[in-house]
Amino acid sequence: MSFECPQMLRICLTTAMVAMTLTAPLIAGAATYNTGAAGTNNNDTGNAGAQPSTNRNWTTENKYWRDNFVSRPYYKNNMDYSQYEPAYRYGTDLYAKYPNKRYDELDQKTLRSDWERMNGADLSWDRANLAARDAYEHMYRYRTSDAGSSNR
Repeated sequence: MSFECPQMLRICLTTAMVAMTLTAPLIAGAATYNTGAAGTNNNDTGNAGAQPSTNRNWTTENKYWRDNFVSRPYYKNNMDYSQYEPAYRYGTDLYAKYPNKRYDELDQKTLRSDWERMNGADLSWDRANLAARDAYEHMYRYRTSDAGSSNR
């Protein structure tokens, strides 16, 4: 494509820059905790721009929890991964937001109210809190262990 007029080139470049600025958040994604009836969530990045320095993302964490949730002490036989997944996602995203705090340092009342506002009755806070804490502490341990070099 050639441009005979420098002004036309400027307009095209400006339009392209605006389009990239507007679509970047859509590409990066935004946190979503309620995965719906199918239990799938294609959002891989968690909170846009809030990833911890460990470069962990939701795809990696989701695989870890999908493979390991049945070994957790709070796991109940009548529940499948899709029921726990929003809580794991919530804990992972909380860590991205507060990477320098321990889970117990977070305001538990706010965590509960945010969870209940986002997820309603899909998973009670009492059960979700255990999985969210697990995911948060998993990220915390990963970050503090030899820069993430452990086998996890």
